[in-house]
Amino acid sequence: MLIKEVQKTLDHTLSGHRAALVVTADPDYKEQNWHVKPCQQILQNLGLTVDLFDLDQTDVKNLLNYDVVECIGGNPYYFLHRLNQSMAKPIFQQLAQAPDKLIMAWSASALALGPSLRLIDRLTPEMNKWLTDLTGLHLFDDDLLPHFDQCQKRFKNLDTILKQFESDLHTNVRPLQDGEGYWPNLR
Repeated sequence: MLIKEVQKTLDHTLSGHRAALVVTADPDYKEQNWHVKPCQQILQNLGLTVDLFDLDQTDVKNLLNYDVVECIGGNPYYFLHRLNQSMAKPIFQQLAQAPDKLIMAWSASALALGPSLRLIDRLTPEMNKWLTDLTGLHLFDDDLLPHFDQCQKRFKNLDTILKQFESDLHTNVRPLQDGEGYWPNLR
């Protein structure tokens, strides 16, 4: 499904297109994160030239030079913190609105690009060492819960937490199992 979405977005001609694999969300391992090599390989197999990209070292404006921006997982609080510090919101909005560009984000990165980190903060507030404002980039409206299958095992009262969250914030949570994708209408 990912490959079809990438090909559709980039007019089926991937040769010569560039991809940035953003590793910032993993503050400890970054380009050494075990997901990086497989992601690079998938993007290269699509015909894309792939560069590793870290907001801690490279100006976010450089993302505008890429056709595909894929953001790996890690710590959603750290990633949002770095997005805020680098003034990334207008850059990501521009990328999201461009018909010939594609943003892909998963796990922690997807949370940071959504409306907020409030749901993950109810589940794992101990991960937050950087933020007081949990507002995400709000590129889409849905509250996501990635790794839903793992969360069900970890949090025995997950259904109650989700119902309370939805009620408190008048929202719906979109749970995503590992391996599932979601293509929202971006703002």
